[in-house]
Amino acid sequence: MMSFGNLEHQFADLNSQIKTAYSIGDYQKTMNLIGKARDLCKRLFEEATDPSKKELWKKNFAGLKRIYDSCVEQLEKRGETPEKPQPQQKKPAAKSEGPARMAPDNDAKPLKGYDTPNFQINGIDVQQFLSSEAAEDVDFDGVVGMENEKKIIKNEFFISDEERKFKEHLGIKNKNFILLYGVPGTGKTYFATAISNEFKKRSGENSVPFFNIKSGTIVDSKVGQSEKNIAAVFEFAKQYERCVLFFDEFDALVPDRNSDTGNPVAKTNVTTFLQMIDGFNSGKGTLVIAATNFPDALDGAILSRANEKIDIPLPSVEVLRGMVKQKVGKLLSDDVDLDILASRLEGYSSRDVKMFTEKLKGYVFEEYQSKKHGDDFNEYKITNDMINTAISQIRPSTKKSDLLRIQKYKTIGE
Repeated sequence: MMSFGNLEHQFADLNSQIKTAYSIGDYQKTMNLIGKARDLCKRLFEEATDPSKKELWKKNFAGLKRIYDSCVEQLEKRGETPEKPQPQQKKPAAKSEGPARMAPDNDAKPLKGYDTPNFQINGIDVQQFLSSEAAEDVDFDGVVGMENEKKIIKNEFFISDEERKFKEHLGIKNKNFILLYGVPGTGKTYFATAISNEFKKRSGENSVPFFNIKSGTIVDSKVGQSEKNIAAVFEFAKQYERCVLFFDEFDALVPDRNSDTGNPVAKTNVTTFLQMIDGFNSGKGTLVIAATNFPDALDGAILSRANEKIDIPLPSVEVLRGMVKQKVGKLLSDDVDLDILASRLEGYSSRDVKMFTEKLKGYVFEEYQSKKHGDDFNEYKITNDMINTAISQIRPSTKKSDLLRIQKYKTIGE
């Protein structure tokens, strides 16, 4: 027999599914879920001993009825005939044969398959929103710098299931939403991937998928479609015990509802996303990460929901030194001063540094080709002349206006 607490958790999960189904206009599914939720509500009302709890479940039952009546009305407007939810059939007890056996725990949630996910959610192909970019094999050890930010994420987000349950017991909402912001090219996607892989490593599971979502592809000019797309992505995530949803170009999805852009989908997109993120707050394994170059363009309600807002800045000279050493350190000639090189790269973004080091590798390969190869690969090194040529060709890409805009956001706030 389930405990009162387990019944409450089951009701909360059903209630979240009801909100999702209703928000995307799947009214028949909403009614079917309400049928199950009302049975639970009655049971919780009957078993509650605290008068205030009884009053709560009485109000919940009335709220379910209002949503149910609204679904009937909406279906009738469409010219569809609402189907009443079928009562759950209780299975007859099996006859006892031989020694008694322990009954299976029907209340335990099965671990859903990672290898065979269903991408068709409520008639929407979720695959169209997922980026085909391969996630890099990098964890926090591979991220140069950002030590304080990595420490925050470890302490606040990578907690055990027992710690998560205790936070629920205390009434503390579990953190599951990280916003990364900064000028273009600073490595927000790279850092998000590192968070995902660190999440996987610390959970002790091999299957923690990382879904890179291009937010702009979710936005649809057709009325109501964007909200359905958002809900479908979160519904898709429910197939996994743990996963990471990474929304890139986040400002395209949930822009400020008070801005002058005249974006007709902003209000409904923001509302739907808030409903989804609130519904997933108590989930034990879904981590939502969003990235934007324009934090000042995001809706204030979205900003307030982010458990952590992390600035991904241009790398410092010290970090630049570490990045160059990590990427091409073993290829540098003995007369190359790494400290001087790092100072010359001040103002370069992470993307600029990647392009710069790739250019240097290309020069070494050209020298190897010109000398008709050779067995000793270690004789081919990056020289100061190569560095000077690469710096003349790869210039910092970050605009001063972008830096000023981010600084203004950090100074003024939301």
